[in-house]
Amino acid sequence: MIRKLQTWLFYLLVFLLPLNLGKHFIVSEAFVKTYLVDYLVPVVWVTDLIVFLILTVWFISGGLKELPKEKYTKFILLFLVSLLPSIAVSVRILPSAFVFVGLVLHALFALFVAVKVFPKIHFEKITSALAVSVILLSVLALAQWQGQGSVFDNYLFFGEQPYNASTENIALTSLSGSLRVPVYGTFRHPNVFGGFLAIVLLWIFSQLLLGKKEGREAWRSAFYAVSLVAGLTALALTFSQVAATALLLGALFLLVIKRFGKPGVIFSIVVTLLIFLFGLFLPVFPKLGLFQDNPSIYRRANLQRSAYTMLKENTLFGVGLNNFTVRVEDYLPPSQILRFTQPTHNIFVLLLAEAGIFAFITFLALLIFVAVTLLEQPFGTPAVLFVTILQLFIIGSLDHYLLTIQQTQLLFWLTVGLALTYTKKDVEV
Repeated sequence: MIRKLQTWLFYLLVFLLPLNLGKHFIVSEAFVKTYLVDYLVPVVWVTDLIVFLILTVWFISGGLKELPKEKYTKFILLFLVSLLPSIAVSVRILPSAFVFVGLVLHALFALFVAVKVFPKIHFEKITSALAVSVILLSVLALAQWQGQGSVFDNYLFFGEQPYNASTENIALTSLSGSLRVPVYGTFRHPNVFGGFLAIVLLWIFSQLLLGKKEGREAWRSAFYAVSLVAGLTALALTFSQVAATALLLGALFLLVIKRFGKPGVIFSIVVTLLIFLFGLFLPVFPKLGLFQDNPSIYRRANLQRSAYTMLKENTLFGVGLNNFTVRVEDYLPPSQILRFTQPTHNIFVLLLAEAGIFAFITFLALLIFVAVTLLEQPFGTPAVLFVTILQLFIIGSLDHYLLTIQQTQLLFWLTVGLALTYTKKDVEV
């Protein structure tokens, strides 16, 4: 009975990952100079309540005893502990503590996945559940594109935020000489929607790629093909260049690893490393006269330059977890004006600025450990998850939502948990 409840809750959570529904608490600490900053608003998410139920059922059934004394448990716990000093130094403790609680919840969920999920049995089922969500999201996206705004115009419908072309700070893109609104789906920004799709569509593509070898039924392959085409259409309508790049490179990496083996792995790592370094040294390029005409690049460069100044002055513990948006204007040059307050678009630099060098090192060590663990496995689902980790590096080097947006943060920890299952000696590929 308990096992069935766990399984039901787990797949319900996977299906509802795109849900953007939660109770928001508008507190005084969420305002910066009279402006409400949504990153600082404490939220109790519906999907986090499901995570809490999963963990509660797991612990009641003896889950704590199942936690293996493996290196990854220590990595995750050390990362969480390294964040504690950054809460103590925060100017806004409530938003900082709330984000920390969410991270603890998601990290424990990753441990649950590492212990209770077996990719040989569950990965295709997880992908199928997400594929259904992708089809539904794509239908919503097409309707949003047609109407140039939200469809339901009511946050209570799946968490779709009400918006149209005249909404303040709405994302706009130029198409054939006119301004158009990219699709949001049930996400807070088209880039976040695109990033979610980039990862999930790789998993769907992998099922088509691996399914040929396994002799899968025709109807199931057709289902994955439909969800892939639908998702690609939605991804195109987000106009997210980072997400499109992450998906294209992910598919390329998977194909070259399948075809060439180790040389393909080396190629994939080198390309990812170059993007990672580009992300770290982004502020240098405008100074060299590069990308000066690209507003997206120089805005990101300004935010990142401020982050490095924060790090220089707060090397050990940062300015406080989830406090970047509170402090950023103190570190911007007087001539620079933000269109709206937002985190720096690099999760590694953001972690450095907010939580300091120790948190950054433990976080990076965890991801590297996960990647190395997957490289020790034969081609198959481990290769898909390895490429997904590379996607996380690519997206994380160019945007912040893997750490700052609940839906993609949860997808991040689901990926980590699935990858960590391969530390079990008896796991099947």
